[in-house]
Amino acid sequence: MIAASAGCPPDPPRCGDGTADPGEDSTTCCFDVACPLGACGSLGDDAAPRCLFPWEEMCLAASDPCLGGGPYRCADGAAPPSYDCAGCGCGNADACVDGVCYDAATRAGERDRDTLPDDLELPEYVALIGELRGRDAQPLAAIAALHADEPRADPRRSAFVIGWDVRSPDAAVLQGAWLEALGVHDVAATDERCAPPDALWPAGARVQVVPADAAARVTCASPGMFVDCVLPLAADCVLGAGYLAETAVYLDLDVVLADADHAMLVRVGRAPAAQRDAMLNEALGIWLDAAASVGQQPGLAIDVQGGQRYAAAYGSDDPHVTWILLNARSEVPVRMRSYRVVWGDPPSQQFLIDHDIQTRDCSFQFIGDGDDPPWLPSNVYLTCANAGATLVANVETAGFTLVDVTMTGG
Repeated sequence: MIAASAGCPPDPPRCGDGTADPGEDSTTCCFDVACPLGACGSLGDDAAPRCLFPWEEMCLAASDPCLGGGPYRCADGAAPPSYDCAGCGCGNADACVDGVCYDAATRAGERDRDTLPDDLELPEYVALIGELRGRDAQPLAAIAALHADEPRADPRRSAFVIGWDVRSPDAAVLQGAWLEALGVHDVAATDERCAPPDALWPAGARVQVVPADAAARVTCASPGMFVDCVLPLAADCVLGAGYLAETAVYLDLDVVLADADHAMLVRVGRAPAAQRDAMLNEALGIWLDAAASVGQQPGLAIDVQGGQRYAAAYGSDDPHVTWILLNARSEVPVRMRSYRVVWGDPPSQQFLIDHDIQTRDCSFQFIGDGDDPPWLPSNVYLTCANAGATLVANVETAGFTLVDVTMTGG
């Protein structure tokens, strides 16, 4: 029997046995050999299985070229639908703005400003940080891995948007780690705004590097942390071209909290003089709590130039947008602490009140160990001026003490 069996020809390939037999590939048996793009399926009970794109079945079953009353218009054959909100509408309460459907909340948040507003409640300047802190932090590679297969399953998802602040050089290291975990290699980056891909993945893959507040519409809901919400945003430009984006928005707490330090101080200055001490203390407490949001957990550690930092990744309300927070290396709100020293000096406080000098009228110069936060300077010079009256104070940050102050004019 052994001799007889040895002379038998090998069993022919059996499609569907879960093994990639010789001669099988994704075109002959996508059950056993994974599709390089799309997913294995069939259009109808009698159709042979093949690699299908996610829109094919929907468009075949649609009675109208416009899918479901929404913005997608089916094309002929296996070509992806185009995005046509002007012709097909948006559905629900959405409106077509510059070729993209936007919900009412995003439209209401549209803004184009020079600085953060000075009329918000103090918690709003760090609200997003607090919201993310309440969720489970994940390592960057782990959350990227959750999305790694999506460009293959839907090759329209061929744009990778990176939102980050140029003041944070460490974000460039994370950018590479995030793209690597997504399986994106050898794709040139561009900072060209509204530059969607021009082909399905992988031929049309494009990495766009844009400011954080220009990346995705989820930033529009945080006016205390993101200066602008100018439509269309980068991920939406891709959408309007008929493609889809995976987006990561990096928030370096060294940078974000330096901005919050300034914005919250300006907001405090709107309070009456009698309430300023209490409001300063409230602002400092809120700021310090936000600064402790990303802990030094070993699983979150990343190597950057000059040392190590910690990056916590979180999902967002949009399943294709990831928030990434870099830990704060300095937990000192230098501007608010320095101003409180000056405000606590009775002659200085009286001068500021007498000449109606508000916190927005103060500029800061950092001297010594660092030119600007996050590195704590040795001294801070405050210059506060209005209508010819000027106060200049030198604050030593070791203990935050007032070294000297001069008051002129008025």
